[in-house]
Amino acid sequence: MARSYKFALLRLSASAPRDERLNVGIAVLKDGRLDVHLPRSLTKLNALSLAFDLDSVRASAAGLNDLDQCVSDETTPFEERIQRLKEFAAFDFSPVAEFVADTDGMYHEQIQTVLKSFVDPEPALKKPNSGKNTKLTAALRNAFRSDRILAAKDEDLNAHRVVTNVELGTGLIADFVLKNGAMHVIETVDASSDAVAGIRAVKDIALSALTIEQARIAYGGDVTVGRLVYQASAQVEALATSALQAAEHQNIEIINWASADDQRKLLTTIATYAVPMPRKKSDLHPLNASAQRRFDIN
Repeated sequence: MARSYKFALLRLSASAPRDERLNVGIAVLKDGRLDVHLPRSLTKLNALSLAFDLDSVRASAAGLNDLDQCVSDETTPFEERIQRLKEFAAFDFSPVAEFVADTDGMYHEQIQTVLKSFVDPEPALKKPNSGKNTKLTAALRNAFRSDRILAAKDEDLNAHRVVTNVELGTGLIADFVLKNGAMHVIETVDASSDAVAGIRAVKDIALSALTIEQARIAYGGDVTVGRLVYQASAQVEALATSALQAAEHQNIEIINWASADDQRKLLTTIATYAVPMPRKKSDLHPLNASAQRRFDIN
């Protein structure tokens, strides 16, 4: 049967002139006693004042129930008990609120929800992934854009165009993905710069192979086609040959961007599967009758 639990947030304040305060915990009335919970870390108090002793704060919170038993009894309304505690405790308290829980498990879940919502520091905003910023990825983007098959910023995979920087749910980011029948996943390794050592190229190839494998897990191995496009100096390519062969052994198509034939094959294949952007009206040039081809009539 669902039970209703009254609670108040524990607050700590800085010196009066500053008029600053932070929520640091929750005190719940459970079975006539105070059930006090604090988050794992109280380091956010340092933003309020470096004078706080965090161990002392925890000790004070742990002693709230004993203090409550001294100044009130179980018949005293919770709101009144909180007002009395304000006079003696090191904490201030929020207005009383309630939550409902059916079981002990739900009770603890509700406490964690309150702590996360009102006590724990807000998580930082997730920065959008900008993906790789190499000459090779730029060349591919430009090529797909030229073929009118690069997805617009507001388009997703359902547009059936090439989407950049697709997160696979595990922190791995696929450079390019096209969904149309199969999932075409394209990873890039740019080792054309003299600053890129052979060992770095090998690691990048291994990471690209791992990303394609993760895409197969996410989308399904039977419908995922993996391609690895690389560009490297002759010296680095020689050092990375074994890594490229290992990736190829994992059923990943290897494309050497320095090869005109490989480039043409890749772009033709992807353009075949993708849905091109409609041409803008300005791109359509109506032919003047005088410029049209004349036909001889027999």
